Amino acid sequence: MKTAINKEGDDEEEEEEDTGIDPELALEKFTALRTSYQNRQLAINEYGNDSPKAVLATTMMQDVFKEFRLTPKQFDYLVNELPNSMDRVRTQERLIMRQTVEYGKMPKKSFIALFTGNESSEAWLDEVLASDKPYAEKIRRNEHDIRRSIQKLDMIEREQSL
Repeated sequence: MKTAINKEGDDEEEEEEDTGIDPELALEKFTALRTSYQNRQLAINEYGNDSPKAVLATTMMQDVFKEFRLTPKQFDYLVNELPNSMDRVRTQERLIMRQTVEYGKMPKKSFIALFTGNESSEAWLDEVLASDKPYAEKIRRNEHDIRRSIQKLDMIEREQSL
């Protein structure tokens, strides 16, 4: 360890050791992130996910988040979360398609036309069940399972803020 003698003759360290994260700076950054996240959630709840205010709030939150330096472990978790969510969505979509197209004998083209864009809404299912199509009765037998899968899709959508 190197030391230097000042005018009074006391020993002092030439270099200060890096003690890690500054708690005050960390508190400031996390407070800013929490505030921007809460503003984003308020904008989404009040105006919808695609509204200009929600988009602006999302951009502001992203700017705050960019200031964080993540460890590889944290970064890997964030990167791996997207494929996991996509797998969960695909699983539920396959279950719904199996219940309606394979078991319910609904034409695949009709299913895709109704389902696309309405994945997490039960309105398309209500429309199918209310129709007088021959496959409506077969689908009604699996209605509970289909609704459960739709609710899971809705839950994933809310979790991921899609």
